[in-house]
Amino acid sequence: MIPICEYISFIPSSDEPLSADVFFIKGDSKTYIYDVGANEQSFKEIESVPGEKAVILSHFHPDHIANMARINCDEIYLGRKTYEKLGKGIIVSDKIIIEDGIKLEIARFPSVHAKGSLVLTVNSEYTLIGDLYYSNRDCNKDITREMITAMRRLDTKYFIPSHRGESPVIEKNRLISELEEYFFNGQITKKGKVNTEER
Repeated sequence: MIPICEYISFIPSSDEPLSADVFFIKGDSKTYIYDVGANEQSFKEIESVPGEKAVILSHFHPDHIANMARINCDEIYLGRKTYEKLGKGIIVSDKIIIEDGIKLEIARFPSVHAKGSLVLTVNSEYTLIGDLYYSNRDCNKDITREMITAMRRLDTKYFIPSHRGESPVIEKNRLISELEEYFFNGQITKKGKVNTEER
Protein backbone atom coordinates (compact mmCIF):
# COMPACT_ATOMS: atom_id res chain seq x y z
CA MET A 1 0.00 0.00 0.00
CA ILE A 2 1.11 3.56 -0.72
CA PRO A 3 0.49 6.27 1.91
CA ILE A 4 -1.09 9.57 0.88
CA CYS A 5 -1.18 11.06 4.37
CA GLU A 6 -1.29 9.74 7.93
CA TYR A 7 -4.84 8.45 7.56
CA ILE A 8 -5.19 7.59 3.83
CA SER A 9 -3.32 4.93 1.86
CA PHE A 10 -4.11 3.15 -1.38
CA ILE A 11 -3.45 0.29 -3.77
CA PRO A 12 -2.85 1.64 -7.29
CA SER A 13 -5.04 0.61 -10.20
CA SER A 14 -4.02 -2.16 -12.59
CA ASP A 15 -4.63 -2.82 -16.29
CA GLU A 16 -4.72 -6.62 -16.30
CA PRO A 17 -7.19 -7.21 -14.90
CA LEU A 18 -8.62 -3.70 -15.12
CA SER A 19 -8.97 -2.58 -11.50
CA ALA A 20 -9.48 0.86 -9.97
CA ASP A 21 -7.45 2.37 -7.16
CA VAL A 22 -8.60 1.17 -3.73
CA PHE A 23 -8.34 3.67 -0.87
CA PHE A 24 -8.13 2.91 2.85
CA ILE A 25 -9.06 5.59 5.37
CA LYS A 26 -8.28 4.78 9.00
CA GLY A 27 -10.82 5.91 11.57
CA ASP A 28 -10.81 5.33 15.31
CA SER A 29 -13.39 2.54 15.27
CA LYS A 30 -13.22 1.18 11.71
CA THR A 31 -11.46 1.35 8.36
CA TYR A 32 -13.32 3.01 5.47
CA ILE A 33 -12.60 1.64 2.01
CA TYR A 34 -13.39 3.71 -1.08
CA ASP A 35 -13.88 1.34 -4.02
CA VAL A 36 -12.86 -2.30 -3.83
CA GLY A 37 -11.29 -2.90 -7.23
CA ALA A 38 -11.30 -6.09 -9.26
CA ASN A 39 -7.84 -7.61 -8.79
CA GLU A 40 -6.51 -10.16 -6.33
CA GLN A 41 -4.12 -7.76 -4.58
CA SER A 42 -6.97 -5.42 -3.64
CA PHE A 43 -9.13 -8.30 -2.45
CA LYS A 44 -6.38 -9.73 -0.22
CA GLU A 45 -5.54 -6.31 1.24
CA ILE A 46 -9.20 -5.57 2.02
CA GLU A 47 -9.73 -8.97 3.62
CA SER A 48 -6.61 -8.50 5.76
CA VAL A 49 -7.94 -5.29 7.34
CA PRO A 50 -8.53 -6.02 11.04
CA GLY A 51 -11.69 -4.97 12.85
CA GLU A 52 -14.75 -3.30 11.38
CA LYS A 53 -14.75 -1.94 7.86
CA ALA A 54 -17.16 0.10 5.79
CA VAL A 55 -17.10 0.32 2.01
CA ILE A 56 -18.00 3.39 -0.07
CA LEU A 57 -18.42 2.69 -3.80
CA SER A 58 -17.84 5.54 -6.25
CA HIS A 59 -19.96 4.04 -9.04
CA PHE A 60 -21.10 0.77 -10.57
CA HIS A 61 -18.39 -0.07 -13.13
CA PRO A 62 -16.80 -3.51 -12.60
CA ASP A 63 -13.24 -2.25 -12.11
CA HIS A 64 -14.51 -0.42 -9.00
CA ILE A 65 -16.94 -2.98 -7.53
CA ALA A 66 -16.14 -6.52 -8.78
CA ASN A 67 -14.47 -7.61 -5.53
CA MET A 68 -17.70 -6.85 -3.59
CA ALA A 69 -18.92 -10.33 -4.57
CA ARG A 70 -16.43 -11.83 -2.12
CA ILE A 71 -15.76 -9.15 0.49
CA ASN A 72 -17.09 -9.18 4.05
CA CYS A 73 -17.78 -5.74 5.48
CA ASP A 74 -20.04 -4.11 8.04
CA GLU A 75 -21.56 -1.36 5.84
CA ILE A 76 -21.76 -0.46 2.16
CA TYR A 77 -22.57 3.07 0.99
CA LEU A 78 -23.49 3.45 -2.67
CA GLY A 79 -25.54 5.32 -5.24
CA ARG A 80 -28.86 4.07 -6.58
CA LYS A 81 -27.38 2.75 -9.85
CA THR A 82 -24.74 0.80 -7.96
CA TYR A 83 -27.43 -0.57 -5.65
CA GLU A 84 -29.26 -1.84 -8.74
CA LYS A 85 -26.15 -3.87 -9.62
CA LEU A 86 -25.40 -5.20 -6.12
CA GLY A 87 -28.85 -5.39 -4.51
CA LYS A 88 -27.53 -4.42 -1.07
CA GLY A 89 -26.14 -1.49 0.87
CA ILE A 90 -27.17 1.97 2.03
CA ILE A 91 -28.25 4.24 -0.83
CA VAL A 92 -26.81 7.73 -0.38
CA SER A 93 -29.41 10.31 -1.36
CA ASP A 94 -28.47 13.10 1.07
CA LYS A 95 -24.96 13.84 2.32
CA ILE A 96 -23.82 11.46 5.06
CA ILE A 97 -21.34 12.73 7.65
CA ILE A 98 -19.37 10.29 9.79
CA GLU A 99 -17.20 11.40 12.72
CA ASP A 100 -14.71 8.69 13.69
CA GLY A 101 -11.54 10.48 14.76
CA ILE A 102 -11.65 11.80 11.20
CA LYS A 103 -14.53 13.52 9.43
CA LEU A 104 -15.95 11.74 6.41
CA GLU A 105 -18.54 13.26 4.07
CA ILE A 106 -20.16 10.94 1.55
CA ALA A 107 -22.13 12.74 -1.14
CA ARG A 108 -23.89 12.12 -4.44
CA PHE A 109 -22.23 14.01 -7.24
CA PRO A 110 -23.00 14.90 -10.86
CA SER A 111 -20.71 12.98 -13.20
CA VAL A 112 -20.20 12.75 -16.95
CA HIS A 113 -18.74 9.27 -16.43
CA ALA A 114 -21.45 7.37 -14.54
CA LYS A 115 -24.85 8.20 -13.06
CA GLY A 116 -25.17 7.87 -9.31
CA SER A 117 -21.52 8.62 -8.53
CA LEU A 118 -20.38 9.24 -4.95
CA VAL A 119 -17.45 11.29 -3.68
CA LEU A 120 -15.80 10.99 -0.28
CA THR A 121 -14.28 14.03 1.43
CA VAL A 122 -11.94 13.39 4.35
CA ASN A 123 -11.26 16.14 6.92
CA SER A 124 -12.14 18.87 4.38
CA GLU A 125 -8.75 18.18 2.87
CA TYR A 126 -8.91 15.29 0.39
CA THR A 127 -11.85 14.35 -1.84
CA LEU A 128 -11.81 10.92 -3.47
CA ILE A 129 -13.69 11.15 -6.77
CA GLY A 130 -13.33 7.79 -8.54
CA ASP A 131 -13.80 8.25 -12.29
CA LEU A 132 -15.99 11.31 -11.83
CA TYR A 133 -14.96 13.21 -14.94
CA TYR A 134 -13.47 10.62 -17.31
CA SER A 135 -15.21 11.22 -20.63
CA ASN A 136 -14.62 12.58 -24.10
CA ARG A 137 -15.33 16.15 -25.16
CA ASP A 138 -18.63 15.14 -26.76
CA CYS A 139 -20.25 14.39 -23.40
CA ASN A 140 -23.35 16.12 -22.02
CA LYS A 141 -22.20 19.71 -21.45
CA ASP A 142 -24.98 20.53 -18.98
CA ILE A 143 -23.87 17.70 -16.68
CA THR A 144 -20.25 18.73 -17.16
CA ARG A 145 -21.02 22.32 -16.09
CA GLU A 146 -22.96 21.03 -13.09
CA MET A 147 -20.09 18.70 -12.14
CA ILE A 148 -17.40 21.40 -12.37
CA THR A 149 -19.56 23.89 -10.44
CA ALA A 150 -20.13 21.29 -7.71
CA MET A 151 -16.39 20.56 -7.59
CA ARG A 152 -15.68 24.26 -7.13
CA ARG A 153 -18.11 24.41 -4.18
CA LEU A 154 -16.60 21.44 -2.34
CA ASP A 155 -14.79 22.27 0.90
CA THR A 156 -11.55 20.48 0.04
CA LYS A 157 -7.91 21.19 -0.81
CA TYR A 158 -7.13 18.22 -3.05
CA PHE A 159 -8.91 15.85 -5.41
CA ILE A 160 -7.88 12.24 -5.77
CA PRO A 161 -9.14 10.62 -9.00
CA SER A 162 -8.74 6.91 -9.68
CA HIS A 163 -6.39 5.49 -12.35
CA ARG A 164 -3.65 8.11 -11.91
CA GLY A 165 -0.75 5.86 -10.94
CA GLU A 166 1.33 6.31 -7.81
CA SER A 167 0.80 10.10 -7.56
CA PRO A 168 -2.97 10.53 -7.61
CA VAL A 169 -3.33 13.73 -5.56
CA ILE A 170 -4.05 16.93 -7.49
CA GLU A 171 -4.71 20.41 -6.10
CA LYS A 172 -8.38 21.41 -6.35
CA ASN A 173 -8.05 24.58 -8.47
CA ARG A 174 -5.52 22.97 -10.80
CA LEU A 175 -7.84 20.07 -11.59
CA ILE A 176 -10.81 22.39 -12.13
CA SER A 177 -8.74 24.52 -14.53
CA GLU A 178 -7.67 21.40 -16.44
CA LEU A 179 -11.28 20.25 -16.75
CA GLU A 180 -12.45 23.67 -17.93
CA GLU A 181 -9.74 23.69 -20.56
CA TYR A 182 -10.45 20.13 -21.69
CA PHE A 183 -14.24 20.31 -21.87
CA PHE A 184 -14.78 23.99 -22.69
CA ASN A 185 -11.44 25.35 -23.94
CA GLY A 186 -11.15 27.30 -20.70
CA GLN A 187 -14.48 29.05 -21.22
CA ILE A 188 -16.01 28.42 -17.78
CA THR A 189 -16.01 31.53 -15.60
CA LYS A 190 -15.36 31.64 -11.85
CA LYS A 191 -19.09 31.39 -11.19
CA GLY A 192 -19.23 28.09 -13.05
CA LYS A 193 -21.03 29.39 -16.12
CA VAL A 194 -19.76 28.84 -19.62
CA ASN A 195 -19.10 31.88 -21.81
CA THR A 196 -21.29 31.85 -24.88
CA GLU A 197 -18.50 32.74 -27.28
CA GLU A 198 -16.51 29.73 -28.43
CA ARG A 199 -12.85 30.13 -29.25
